Amino acid sequence: MVTKLSNPKFLKIIEVCLPAGNPVMIENIEEKLDPSLEPLLQKNIVKVSGQDSIKLGDTWTAINPDFKFFITTKL
Repeated sequence: MVTKLSNPKFLKIIEVCLPAGNPVMIENIEEKLDPSLEPLLQKNIVKVSGQDSIKLGDTWTAINPDFKFFITTKL
């Protein structure tokens, strides 16, 4: 999936792709990132009910080891 930070549903797209193992690319990033991406960028992965999970926003989301996250800029 390809999205932009200007898309109001970009976080929902990531939440859907994480457990499915689908890659996500956020394009045209400016100098600042959304703070809700911090756990993903820092790889704050914990075991919840025996499954690797990450907290995005207010929800815990399972993470598939095949998930890939890409960021591109105009700079």
